[in-house]
Amino acid sequence: MRALASGWVVAAIALASVLARDAGATQHHAPSIARLATVSRAGDLALSRGRITAQDHLDRAVAMTVDAVSPPGTWAGHDDGLARARRELARLFTAATTGDEHARPAWLSYVVRHSLEMNLDEAERLQAITFYESPGGSAWLAKRLTESAHRAFQQPFGPDGEAEAPLAAAATAAAQAFERLPADEREAVRAFTESPAGDRLRCAEDYLRLEVSDGFGSDLELVAARQQTEFVATVRGHLGDALPRSTDKIWLGTVTMESDRTLAATIEHRDAARVAGRYEVRYAPDTRHHADLLAAVPTIAPGETRQLFRDPHGRMSDRP
Repeated sequence: MRALASGWVVAAIALASVLARDAGATQHHAPSIARLATVSRAGDLALSRGRITAQDHLDRAVAMTVDAVSPPGTWAGHDDGLARARRELARLFTAATTGDEHARPAWLSYVVRHSLEMNLDEAERLQAITFYESPGGSAWLAKRLTESAHRAFQQPFGPDGEAEAPLAAAATAAAQAFERLPADEREAVRAFTESPAGDRLRCAEDYLRLEVSDGFGSDLELVAARQQTEFVATVRGHLGDALPRSTDKIWLGTVTMESDRTLAATIEHRDAARVAGRYEVRYAPDTRHHADLLAAVPTIAPGETRQLFRDPHGRMSDRP
């Protein structure tokens, strides 16, 4: 996989001056921060949880690229083709990000350290370290890590050659090991997770998950920007007649006629996998542009909404 100049890289560059400033001062950070980062496997957990959460970003990238395959308003009667196109695009996006390590190790090291320092005080960090080094804390962490890794299977940004069977087996084994813990060890897990230190640690973990997920979202936008044309051609080549016919028109948005025949248009400007802008305009029957817009949707009636397209010559219509 070709490395992307991704959101991870942008974040790493933005933090370069901070890292450089801190390079000679790392020894001044409390040793508990580095120790907790190690025993809690915070970076590994954040990557798995971030991959799971990144499903929302993947869904958005797929939806935008489906619209590039064929615009909104053209899919009526092609439900099977739409479902297949979405599956194929999800596969393409996932394949495009598999094995791409970006700047994660350096970036995660900084963000993990920052999150643990920001969310927990020294006493809470020491309490968390003691917990994770206990038999119960170690077993609980193994259960969480393996569960998250299994749930992240086939999500974007996985390692090359990821297979489900070993992930499932590891998750099952860790869950069984946790259940075999003595009652007092399981009670100690409950006590820590419900303590103020446990709450603060969850805050740190949630912060890391969101940071990782947002980084993945930026990467998916970059994949869409660079490979959307390729993905569209692949989907059209694979699915052929299952898709609506190809069109050279651009989808602009929708127009609705209100009860007094006012035309309310919502226009979207799209940039690969994101909506870059959305604009709403209304034209009453006696205003200047009402007739021009009505000419594009001549059969619209009050209460109806039509899709709005523009051809290469700049002419608007409600036909794709």
